[in-house]
Amino acid sequence: MPTDFTERGFRFFFFPSDGKEPAHVHVAYNGRGAKIWILPVALERNYGLRKHELHFSLRLARKYEKKIKQKWDEFFKDYKP
Repeated sequence: MPTDFTERGFRFFFFPSDGKEPAHVHVAYNGRGAKIWILPVALERNYGLRKHELHFSLRLARKYEKKIKQKWDEFFKDYKP
């Protein structure tokens, strides 16, 4: 799993098989997580993050959305669905 970045224990990453979907990022924190769409940032699914953890994750995704999208495009540039 390519890790995009980690901040305050929140790890943002994507799976190599994610290329068939629109750009998104997974976030993991203390065994819980979420899937967040990028451009625009929106929650796709929460996998147990507490409300404040989810809000913080979304705030970080907004803060780094261009960086995440750039990493996504770079990683999946050769992906052919």
